[in-house]
Amino acid sequence: MQNMSESQEQLARTCLFPSAINTNVSQDLNSKGHTREGQEGSVRASLFPSAGATKKIVTEDEKPQAETESGDNDLETLRLTLPPSAINAIIAAQSAHGQIISEASGSFLENSDRRDNPFANAEKLSSDHTSDEDVAVQEDEIKERVKRKMKKHKHKHKHKKLKRDYRSESPPLLADAKPVKIPAGAVFFEDIRGLRAEHAFHIDRKKNKDLWHYQSISSRHISKYKSFSRSCLGNSNIMLDKKEPNKHKKSADLARYFGRVGLRQIHGKGTALKIDVKKVLSGAEFIPIPKSSDQSLPRKELDGASYSCLDQATSLYVQGKGSDYSNNADSEAADRDFVMDEIFEKIRIFNQRTRNEPQNVRLWLEFVAFQDVVAQREKTKAAGLSQTLSLGEMYRPTKSVIEKKLAILEKAVESNPSSLELKLAQLALYQDIWETDKLEKAWEDLLFVHSGKADLWREYLARQQCSSLQGFTVSRVVKRFHKCFQTLASVMDGQVKVIQKASDIEEQTIGIFSQYCSFLHMSGYTERAVATFQALIEFNLHCPSSLNLTSTRDRAVQFEKFWESSTPRFGEEGAKGWTKWAEQKSKGIQQSVSFVDVSTEEEEDAIILEQLPRSQTWIKMEKLRENSHILPWRPDALKDETEDSAEDPERLVLFDDVAPTLFRLTKSESCLRIVCLFLKFLGMPSATLNERIQQWEQEKGGSKFEQYLGIKVSQFPQLSQCNSANDMEKELPVQKQLLVLLNNAVKQAESYFSLSNRTFFTLLRLDCNILEHGAKTVSEVPSSGVKDIKKFGKNLLKESQNRNNLILWDTYIRLLWACSDKIAETVSMVETALGMFMGTHNTTDPEKKYGVCCLCLTYCQILLNFEPLEHIEASLRRSAPTQHDKRQVMRCLGALVENKVFKPGSATEISPAYILKIRSLFHKCISDYAYKLQMTNSNICQLFCILTDCFALFEYCASNFKKASDSYESARLIIQKNEQDNSNLHGLSSITRKNLHLRQLSFTMNMLQISIIPIETVRKVINNGLTEFPECSKLLEAFIKLEERSHIAGRLRQFYYRSLRNATDLSVPLFAVVSEMKRHEKIVATTSIDHDIAAASSTESNDTGIVHRLRSVFETVLSLSVSNHSPLLWRLYLYFEFKYGSETKAKGILYRALQSCPWAKCIFMDGISLFGDSELQEMTDLMTEEEIRVRMPYEELDLLLTAEKEEPDNDEIVKEESGNEDIVKEEPDNEDIVKEESKNDTDS
Repeated sequence: MQNMSESQEQLARTCLFPSAINTNVSQDLNSKGHTREGQEGSVRASLFPSAGATKKIVTEDEKPQAETESGDNDLETLRLTLPPSAINAIIAAQSAHGQIISEASGSFLENSDRRDNPFANAEKLSSDHTSDEDVAVQEDEIKERVKRKMKKHKHKHKHKKLKRDYRSESPPLLADAKPVKIPAGAVFFEDIRGLRAEHAFHIDRKKNKDLWHYQSISSRHISKYKSFSRSCLGNSNIMLDKKEPNKHKKSADLARYFGRVGLRQIHGKGTALKIDVKKVLSGAEFIPIPKSSDQSLPRKELDGASYSCLDQATSLYVQGKGSDYSNNADSEAADRDFVMDEIFEKIRIFNQRTRNEPQNVRLWLEFVAFQDVVAQREKTKAAGLSQTLSLGEMYRPTKSVIEKKLAILEKAVESNPSSLELKLAQLALYQDIWETDKLEKAWEDLLFVHSGKADLWREYLARQQCSSLQGFTVSRVVKRFHKCFQTLASVMDGQVKVIQKASDIEEQTIGIFSQYCSFLHMSGYTERAVATFQALIEFNLHCPSSLNLTSTRDRAVQFEKFWESSTPRFGEEGAKGWTKWAEQKSKGIQQSVSFVDVSTEEEEDAIILEQLPRSQTWIKMEKLRENSHILPWRPDALKDETEDSAEDPERLVLFDDVAPTLFRLTKSESCLRIVCLFLKFLGMPSATLNERIQQWEQEKGGSKFEQYLGIKVSQFPQLSQCNSANDMEKELPVQKQLLVLLNNAVKQAESYFSLSNRTFFTLLRLDCNILEHGAKTVSEVPSSGVKDIKKFGKNLLKESQNRNNLILWDTYIRLLWACSDKIAETVSMVETALGMFMGTHNTTDPEKKYGVCCLCLTYCQILLNFEPLEHIEASLRRSAPTQHDKRQVMRCLGALVENKVFKPGSATEISPAYILKIRSLFHKCISDYAYKLQMTNSNICQLFCILTDCFALFEYCASNFKKASDSYESARLIIQKNEQDNSNLHGLSSITRKNLHLRQLSFTMNMLQISIIPIETVRKVINNGLTEFPECSKLLEAFIKLEERSHIAGRLRQFYYRSLRNATDLSVPLFAVVSEMKRHEKIVATTSIDHDIAAASSTESNDTGIVHRLRSVFETVLSLSVSNHSPLLWRLYLYFEFKYGSETKAKGILYRALQSCPWAKCIFMDGISLFGDSELQEMTDLMTEEEIRVRMPYEELDLLLTAEKEEPDNDEIVKEESGNEDIVKEEPDNEDIVKEESKNDTDS
């Protein structure tokens, strides 16, 4: 068998390598003494005939000598081992296709040696019998052909090197492989048919000589790609230097891998890696990355290596397979399964939805707002790769972003040409691009078409008010307001015909009027603003009956006579109204009242004597005149004064100043609203007043213009708890003139209105009385003033119109409950009132029903040891109510719902049947009033809420706290169901649901004080309310107080991060700043021994994390459209940066604030207060240029200070007089005096 196998080996080699017959004749394969080394030598001689022709086979004894003689020729000493399986395969192939293999092998050897030896073809012999003569003839022909070819090539390309075709056939390694001819135009191995992956290589015997001359491979031979990172992979500390661009030659960057597939991979969503914490903590050397869960990729393995990390095309390439590009099913499936990055996915969804819903205006506006999110992400990436960006640059929109927004809005306007919201968004963007004249022309054209749109006018005036500092003047904005009032007054009178007049045009016009008066006040023209309010109230509330049906223009002609007279106006002492004045004038009675002006000379002299720096002196005197001069100055006829007698002409308000702002009001609710806005403008701190105004704003949607109304720190109680805010605006005592004006205005309004509105102003009189004692709430009243307040409340109840006013009774009892420690006295008074009124009222009268419910609720809360809402956070933990108190509460509430007389001392048994009966009556009563809400009556809304409150107390006493909380939830579900049935109830139902959330919060906080409930329950109530009403100030305040107890601010920040995106008014941005300011002050206080050390070390630790966090919050809220023109936020940011940052940055913020709020005089004064005398002259000149009123001119201040320096001090005068006591002066005689006088006369 061994001899047979050796003969078969020889036969296979003879068939494959015929040239070996003539070269390796020295070895006999059939000899028995043949060794393995001999076989290997025979194979080498067969594979490499050139080596076998010159060298004999090396035996084992001659091996050292052969190795020495071979030198560097590795080809001759090559050791090749053929396994038996390969030899059997060769024999099998030879027996079937011996002749074909011989021809193919000879062709391969011929082509492989053609480059190095042109005469190698002479050694090619046929596997049959070939004669020596034929071989010689073939060699001669080949030599002649090569000579001709070289000669032709030499003459044709003398200046070029000889180019050779480097392509060759792939040499087969296995015996059963056929050599494949490579086409000339082939690029990828898929283009070559029959080529296997293991044969896909090329032997290049020509070295690359360019590498000897150049330092690297040619750039054309390297694939181009775009790098998204400058750091080295695996080590972020190693940064790669970017190649400097060539300034002289512009070469286009070749960006490959940016086709469809490449972009998909770049924009695709990355795989979230989950780290095994146990392995990491156990000291593992690396963090394991989980395998991909994508099952669409192939999972085949080759030689134990997995290709799951590769895409489909690359995996097939590694396995030696080609991709079928004709079938696009896989690519389509990949498109369907492809998951994009979050930002690109949202963009795709927006594009798809806008194509499907082109009429959805809200969707287009959301798409436009989303461009800011995309831009901020791109800026963040750019800052991370190149350099850090400032916060101002991060939130400032770039030109490219504005162009994107405009392109989106253009498509939106094409689909919705009649949409005002889209056109307003366009004009808002054009404000940063167009010139002022072009933008003004576009606004005028839009207002000419929609002259009856009050909301459009308000948007236009807001843009004019917050224009740039260079083009702003007070007179220019005032003219725009006057034009708006005149146009809307003509529309309301019917003189200007519009296509469709809005039903709420009066309410919208009142909102514009309030914004106008606030603008005048913020610009320094307080007297004109007060006079404008007085004129409009007199023009509508006290108009003579003979002028009710006249137009605005005709009524204004008659009103001018009243205005120019010396008659007191609304709010002034002795004012009777325009109607009384007209009646007295018709009877020939003239009324003249002297005007008493407020003098500030003594206070100004005291300020000058303090010898403060010039800037501080100016600020004190300016604020003194602002607080003292509220009412406009008028000439006193008894003193023969005229208009020219005014020291400050700006204090004189003529009829021409108020005439353009007059318009007629036809609704009593509108008249009530204008009076309430006037009281709020004067700064009346009343919770009842603020609740009514917030209700109107929520109904009419005017809260987004709240930033233009100039909110003060004193009007925002949550902000007054921050030390930084108190330093910014130190609260001054209320002036006596202002208290008189408030009291007179409330009394005069009470006499005008009736029924529930009259009760409202009666309650405001109680608040005015509290304000007279220097407090804003009852709890702040000193003990000396409590007795006066009780006496004032009793006198109100003794008035004839208030004796049966149950709402006033309830308010007075709550006042006693809040400021008195004698609870028994309060309980006895409530029981007396309940015995008088319960069971006797008419159930059909909502006002009477509401009053009885209020009394019952107050009585039950006192028995259950509750506290008023304003006392909850300050009170300590209280004892739980007894079972006797709970039974008394159930008896009272049962008598309420059954409409029976309540006897406090009765011992009626509380049975389960009685509880079920009262519960069913409560359900029926609540459902009935929920149905009556369709009447859109605010009294029904209040009655529904207070009945729900009473039902919750009954459920708590009858069962538990959970049942009580569920009663609020069920009431809200009833309201939501009614709203779905009737869409007109949206405004009223929203107010009702908001009140229910607030009442549930108050109930839960009280339960937290008297029983044990988890804090998570309170958090859930607040979160449910904020989810539905994120702008509710009371809910936000409770949320901050609940979360500030812990040092973890995660919940607060997550909430504000979500809410700031969709903020519609100033509440959310302002509370976001307040929460961070409180946290900052808490950290500073806890890290220092006391506040003095904290203040001293604040300048040393300015670069703390909380400081940067607060600065970022300021930049975020000031980039929002609802708060970027708020003077209060800019002032807070300015003071914070000045205290904890640098003076240079603070000055930059000052001028940014002036650009955003050029009408705000308080920002100019803050600049003078912080930066001192260096900014005094510049700021006063700038205010004069912008026509902002300056009450103390810089020149007048110089005169006062100069006069003070020239006058000697009192101490020096006293010293001089005491030093001259011993000096006796000789008095001249009378004769000498006469002579001297006569001499002077002669000289003259």
